[in-house]
Parts: sequence; C-alpha cells; structure tokens
Amino acid sequence: MIEISTSGGLQGPQEEMGLESGLGPLGMVPETILRVNSDPMPHDRSKQVCICGHAINKHKDLGRRVYCETGRMVCPCLQEIPVLVVGDTRYFMRKTLGWGSKHALARNLVRCIEKRVEIRWLTDQDKCWNATCTNTPVYPVPLDENVVVDRPAPVNVLLCESCALKMRGLEGYEGRGFIW
Repeated sequence: MIEISTSGGLQGPQEEMGLESGLGPLGMVPETILRVNSDPMPHDRSKQVCICGHAINKHKDLGRRVYCETGRMVCPCLQEIPVLVVGDTRYFMRKTLGWGSKHALARNLVRCIEKRVEIRWLTDQDKCWNATCTNTPVYPVPLDENVVVDRPAPVNVLLCESCALKMRGLEGYEGRGFIW
C-alpha cells in the first residue's frame, strides 16, 4: 500500500527558481516539456476528425460496430479513421450529401477555413487510397457496398478523380466536372 501525504507545502524562505530547480523532484527535463508545449496541436483525440467528416469524439465503439452521432444526425460510418487534427471540432457537424465538395469532410473543412480554425492532416492523405494508384489530388468519397453514393455511407475513402469515376461507372469522364 502507498501512503500519500498531503501535508507538503512551502517551508522557510523561497529562493527564486530556474527551470531546472523549479521542477524539483519531478523526473523530467525542461527541454522535453517545452517541446510538448510548443506543439500547437498535440494529437489530442478530442480534436481529431474522421474520414466521415465528423469529430472522432462523436464516435462510440459498441464492440461489433462504431456508432457516430453528430448532433441529431446519426452517421452510418462503420470505422473511425482519423485524418485531421483541428483546433475546434464544433464545425464538423454537417451531413454528407455526395462525393467531392458534397462530402461532410469537404463541407466542414471549408467552414473551418472560413472561421480560421487551425487544421493539420494526420498522415499521408495526399494520394489515392486505392492500393494500385498514386494519383493526386484526392476527393472524399462515400461508399456503400463498394458503390459511390450520394448520401452518408458506411465507408468513406479518399480517391483520385479517375478511381472515383471508375467506381461510379463513369470511367473516361475525367476533367468534365463530375467531381466539384
């Protein structure tokens, strides 16, 4: 058993402390703490955003399934995949209406940019998630049973225009404004 004393406190005159002596008995060096403090947005899970376009803290793991509820809307997202860290997740409440600019991720990102909220991408999100492709740029795409849909979907991915159009059955229509 550990006995914890709460009777500590200042005893006697205190001299001015530098960073080293100010940490007292803590087993840390100031440089480590300063490095952590200098990160403008640490990987705080409550500030992460899922590929579905909603804050990770709105996802609940129910064992066999992930449940994503944002405000009064339930998102059918089956898996939480963090892609962003943002300064404020309040702007990630909009619903997916389709792919590209109609996707909740894109719609909510624009709202963050308008409000000047800090945004940082977590991983290599700059290339197509199709394993056989490395094209850029990418677009958020909702999928239901590997079909691109114009509504919230259980699976959301980032695909290049060619792969998204191919999944939609519109191969060869690149550059014609299907994703806007």
